[in-house]
Parts: sequence; C-alpha cells; structure tokens
Amino acid sequence: MTRPRGTRLRVLLDDTGGAGVVGVALLTAAALLSVALLAAAGLLVERQRTAGAADAAALAAADVLAGLEVGDPCGRAGAVAAATGHRVVACALDGPVTTVTASAVGSGPLVSATASAGPEADEAGPGGASAAGVYGVHVDHAGR
Repeated sequence: MTRPRGTRLRVLLDDTGGAGVVGVALLTAAALLSVALLAAAGLLVERQRTAGAADAAALAAADVLAGLEVGDPCGRAGAVAAATGHRVVACALDGPVTTVTASAVGSGPLVSATASAGPEADEAGPGGASAAGVYGVHVDHAGR
C-alpha cells in the first residue's frame, strides 16, 4: 500500500488528541501543587503542636520552681513533653524563670520551639518568688 505524498507531514501537524495531553498535564500540575500544599500545612500543624509542648513543659518546670509541684524542674518538663510526643532539647533555669526548647519526636520534619515561663517582673515577690500560679509565658516559634 502506497501513501500519498505529504501524508507523513500531515500526521505530524495534526493536533487530534492535543487537548487530552494538555488536560493530563494540567491535572498532574494540580496534583503536585496539592501535595506541596498538604506538606506545608502539615509542617505548620507540627510547628504549633511543638510550640504547645514547649509551653506546657516550661509551665510544668516553673510549677516545680514555684513549689507547686515536687521534683526536678527539667525532669518534670521532660515528662510533660514526652506525654505529647515531644522531647526536651534544652532546659535552662534562671532564678524563677524556666526556658525549655522542645522538638518533635518521630520521622516527621525537624521542628523545635522554645518557651519561657516564670513570674512577670512586676509580680515577683521577695527573692524573685512569684505568687502561686502567676506566670508569664513567651513562646519562640523557631522552626528548623
């Protein structure tokens, strides 16, 4: 069977099915964008969870320093962080103020947050002791 002259060129210039290729490309791009957005949203959620864990751990350590709980302040912070699926990376005591850095445990992204808890400067009594249960909390969202 012989083809008429120019048939091969006509087949190359034919755009039949081009819309399907463009449609598949657009769907692929939309799927990739959705995956990227979901990953970013998961990272933001983990960042907030880690900040909450650091905050709770710092408050627990400050409770021990204020005499409301018994034990080691940093040990108590570690126990509270572990209960939320986090670990204490650093724990610093500066008078009645505790500063705790917590990070997420697991295979997810490395996220850490630092929180400080202790009496407000104007709330401190003699020797820096605070009124029971009066704490100022500062959370530094240092995502890494």
